[in-house]
Amino acid sequence: MNLTKTQKKRLREIVEECYLDALDDALAILYEDFQKWGGGQINAFELDERIHYYHQNTARELFNMFNGGDVVLGIIFALRTGTISIEALDSDLQPLFDNVCTADV
Repeated sequence: MNLTKTQKKRLREIVEECYLDALDDALAILYEDFQKWGGGQINAFELDERIHYYHQNTARELFNMFNGGDVVLGIIFALRTGTISIEALDSDLQPLFDNVCTADV
């Protein structure tokens, strides 16, 4: 895929926004776990296990998908997971990713 510098820059900005949104969602779940711990619904061992899982799995997966170096893959991941819709892309970028939204996994 041949992209201009401007397009690459814009895609990097979009990927960064998507990464932030995905982190917010993932951390909201972890925050709920802290509230459950604070409310006595789970104990410290269970909370520690959930923190460990977040760090070893969720956070790493998100980091690798959004910071893997290939901005196009980051956009594809965001589109396929529903983090963004094709309409969120600038009009000049949408045609580049149309097939991503219609292709089977």
